[in-house]
Order: sequence, then C-alpha cells, then structure tokens
Amino acid sequence: MTQGYIDSASTYEIIAVLGSKRPAETYPWAWQSAITVTSSLINTSHLQIAPAPSLESGAGGIYGHLMLGLAELISHHRPDSELTQMAVRNTKQWAKDNVDKIRDTYAKLKADNKNFIKWLERSITTAWIEHSERLGGLYNEEFIPELSRILNVSTIELSKVRELSCDLSLLKHYATNWPDDDNFRLMTDAYVVSALLRGRYHDYIAQKSSIQVIHHPFREGVLPHLKKSGTVRFVVSNTERYLSNIVLASAFAERREKQRVSCWVENVLKVRKAVLAGAIDTRQKDFNKVALDLAVDAAKRVDIRIHPRWLDEVLDAIFAIGVGALASFVLNSWTGFVSKIIHYGVSRKVDIGKEATCRVLDTKARLRDLAISEPGRIKQTWKE
Repeated sequence: MTQGYIDSASTYEIIAVLGSKRPAETYPWAWQSAITVTSSLINTSHLQIAPAPSLESGAGGIYGHLMLGLAELISHHRPDSELTQMAVRNTKQWAKDNVDKIRDTYAKLKADNKNFIKWLERSITTAWIEHSERLGGLYNEEFIPELSRILNVSTIELSKVRELSCDLSLLKHYATNWPDDDNFRLMTDAYVVSALLRGRYHDYIAQKSSIQVIHHPFREGVLPHLKKSGTVRFVVSNTERYLSNIVLASAFAERREKQRVSCWVENVLKVRKAVLAGAIDTRQKDFNKVALDLAVDAAKRVDIRIHPRWLDEVLDAIFAIGVGALASFVLNSWTGFVSKIIHYGVSRKVDIGKEATCRVLDTKARLRDLAISEPGRIKQTWKE
C-alpha cells in the first residue's frame, strides 16, 4: 500500500471552517481544504499529516484538540535524519537559486483578496500563538539565510524578529491590534515565505520517500513541475461528496468551536469505519437525489445527527463562495508514468481544464484506490 501525507496547513483549514459562525463566512481555500481532508480521511486508509522541518512540541489549543482526535488516523512518524537534512539542504539551495520566483509567487498571493488575504488574517488572529508554541517561533530558523535574500533584510534582523515571535503576549497584541509596526510586517512576511519553503520541503520528502502528498493550495506556486504523462484522475462519486458534506454540516449544529471540532472528528471516525468495512455503498449514482438520500440514510445508520438546515447552508455556501463540488483527485506520479493501476480497465483521454490531458480510468478506479496507486502529488478538481 502506498503511504500518503496531507500537509498540516490543509488540516488547519478544518478549524477555519468550523470556527466561523456560518458556513458562508469563510474563503474558498478553507472549504476546498476542509472537503479534501474530510473526503480523504473517510474514503482512504493511507494518509497522514506531514512532519515539519524542525522537531515539534505537541500541538496545543484547538489544533491540538483536533490532532488528539485524529491520533488513530494520522501518524507523526518522521523520516530519518539523513533524509530530513537532505530535504532542508535541497530546499535551501532551491530558494537560493529561485529568489525572484519566490518573490513573484508571494506578490501574486498578496494580490489575492479572495483567498490569501483572508487566510492570512485568520492565521494571524487564530493560529499564530499555537504555531509559535508548537514550532518554537513563527518561522523556521534553518531558513533564515534564505529569507534574508528573499525579503532583503539582514539575518540578524530576522533572528531578532524570530525571537520576538516566541513572545505569546506580543503575538496576542499583534492579533488584536494589527499595528503599523516594522517588526509585525517582517514577522508576517517571514511567516508566509517560510510556509512556502516548507511546502517545497514536504514535496521533496514525499518524492524521495516514494509516497503521496496533498498540499494546501497556497503552496502550488513553489512546487516542482511534474510530467503530465504521469497523471491519473480518480473521480469522486456523488455519494462520497454528499457524505463529506454531511459530516461537515453536522458539526455546525454545535455552538462552540471545540465542540464542532469534536463532532467533526467523531463523524469522520464513524463514517470512515463503515466505508472501509464496505457497509456504505459509496459508488456513483445516476441521480444526485438518489445519492443524497442514500448518503443521509447511511449517516443515520452510523449515528450521525442529520440537520437539514445546516446541510442546506453548507451546500449553498460551497457554491456561493465559488468552491463548487469536489469532482476528482488527480494524482501526478513522481516518475512521470503510471504502472500499478492499468489493470483497473481501459483508459481514455479527456480534458479536465487546467490539469490538461489526464488518463481517466473506468469506474473501478475509485477514491479508495489511491492507496494502491503510484506515489506522487495529489491535487483536486472542482466543478460548478
């Protein structure tokens, strides 16, 4: 079985979604990541959260509560020290050679009012303290020389501001006041660019470890190009989509964020157990109404409380925000070709938009089959 990682940035978006008062009050990245994580954990058995470049202390706050709930699903096993050191060196060299590319990627992100600005606002106000406690600062010390080149500031200044980012009372002040302050601006820039570099790091670890990886959308601009000839699409059935939405919608019936996260984790565990045991028929149905009815019935059978009002709000919000329905998981193999899944059936060529030409297998190639497919990078496609 192929092993796989979901990056922690994607998992954090579960909190962004469930921490909002109403489903429509968040941004597309949050919903896309929340649906991706929910669908992945329900329908596959091989995904885990990627480790960070530095040794971590235990997760705290609401994120720690989420990780504790997911403990039986997610392994925090780290790659060996030789590989992690190699990955850090590779990332540092790439950053040194691609300063302009990284600056351009960051500039494009800052111009994205629909996603990035809202993601950054939520990160500062709700995630910085936990992130600093867990990682010993808001950005990676080993990347300070590269951050210095990219941001045009001295390593001494970056080291000083990194020390400041360990001051939780200062972070609380920043989160509340958003001051016109040079240290705050540099801390923000270093936090974002370091997060981009960690995406490159995770991708290198995944490739050298021959595993699969799912990245948060904001990291796409810094990832290596892969050959399109090694791309395969796994179509997500309408039944699977509705089950994921039901799991998320049910959590909104809880009033407090912590209880919502607990409800989501509990629902994921229940549905996952039933799906992997074959107790729920998650195949594509000819009519969406049939798929929805079967998903609702299945959820009730595993003791998930169905709240029609919240389900309607979730479905409406997904389209109103511009996310659309999760259509497929697209696997791009590290090697540039696909071998393990050919036995599923005759493939055909289709155009799925920006993913260009992909190999699309027959209906036997379902989401759960990712676990027995090639190692590679996984993206998602969405349809209105």
